[in-house]
Amino acid sequence: MTDNAVRDEAIESAQTGLVEEPLLHVVEPLQPSAPSVGIGFQLVAFALAAAHLSFAWQTSRLRWEHVAADALLALLPWLGKQGRAFTLAALPVWLTGVVYDNHGFFAALHGPLEVNLAVAARNFWVTAPGGLNWPEWFHLNPKPVLDLMAGFAYSTHLLELGLIGIFLFFFGRRDRFRALAWSFLFANVLGMVVTMAYPAAPPWYVISHGLGPVDPSAASSAGGAARVDALLGITYFQHFYARNPFVWGAVASLHSAYPVLAAFAVWDRGWRWRIPTAAYAMLMWFSAVYLAHHYFLDVVIGVTIAVSSALLAQRGMPRLAAYWRTRGESSTLPSTEPAIEP
Repeated sequence: MTDNAVRDEAIESAQTGLVEEPLLHVVEPLQPSAPSVGIGFQLVAFALAAAHLSFAWQTSRLRWEHVAADALLALLPWLGKQGRAFTLAALPVWLTGVVYDNHGFFAALHGPLEVNLAVAARNFWVTAPGGLNWPEWFHLNPKPVLDLMAGFAYSTHLLELGLIGIFLFFFGRRDRFRALAWSFLFANVLGMVVTMAYPAAPPWYVISHGLGPVDPSAASSAGGAARVDALLGITYFQHFYARNPFVWGAVASLHSAYPVLAAFAVWDRGWRWRIPTAAYAMLMWFSAVYLAHHYFLDVVIGVTIAVSSALLAQRGMPRLAAYWRTRGESSTLPSTEPAIEP
C-alpha cells in the first residue's frame, strides 16, 4: 500500500471514528511540510519582534509593554502547535499596537484642525437642558457614582476584548477569534484615517479653551476621567492620556467601537452573551459623552466603523479567501476542452 493510500485510509477511519492504533502513528509523519511552515513563521515572528524592539529603543520610546508584547510574539510560536496557532491568529492585534503606538510620526499629515464647526455639526441634533451640549452639562453636573461607572468602562475596554478573545480561542470558535483580531485592526486603521482626515476638538478642549482660534500646542487631558483619579486617589487616567501625542482625535470614538467588536464576536452564542456585551457597549457610549471625551456623533461614527470592520472580518475575508483558493485550484486543473486538430 502506498503512502497516499495509507493516509487516505487513516483519514476515512478518523471520520467514522474507527481509527486503529497502529494507523494513528502512520498519519503524523505523512503530513506534508508542516515543520518547515512552522519554523518559517517562528523566524518571521522573531524577526518582527526584534525589529520593533530595536525601533522603539532607537527612537527612545522603549517601555515595558513593548518588551512584553514583543517577547510574547517571539516566544509563543516556539511552544508547539497551540502557541503557533495563537500567535498567528493574534498577529493583527500586535500590528494594531505597533500602528497605534507610532501614529504620532504621521500626525503631521492631518487636515486642518477644527473647533467651531465641529462642535456645531456634532451637536445640532441633541441638546441638554439650558441649551448646553451634553458633555458640557455633565461637566457642570457630575455624580460620583456615574464617575466610577464611566471610569470602570473606560479602563476595561481592552480587557473585555482580551478576555473574549482568549475564551474564543481556547473554549469557543477559533474562526471568531481570528475575525475579532482582524476587525480590531480594521477598526483602528479606519479610525485613524478618519481622525487624520477630520481632526476635531474633543469636548474637554472646548470646555477648557472655549471656541475660537485653535491652540495647536494644547496639551492632552484626561477630561472628566480626571475626576475618577481624584475619587480613587490615583493617576491612572492622567498618565494614560499624557502619552497621547495628538489631542484632536475626537472623531471617531474608538472607545465606543471596541465593545461593538466584542459583542459581534459572541453574538451567535445566545442571550447570555448578548445582554452583558450590549449593556457594556451602551455604558461605554454613555461614558464617552459623560467624561467629555466625545460628542454623540463621534460615538455614532465609532459604532459605524466597528460594524463595518466586524462585517468585513467575519464575512468579507472568508469569502475573499475562498475566492482566491478556488481560483488557485482552478488554475492547476488540467483543461477538459478537446484539443483542436491543426
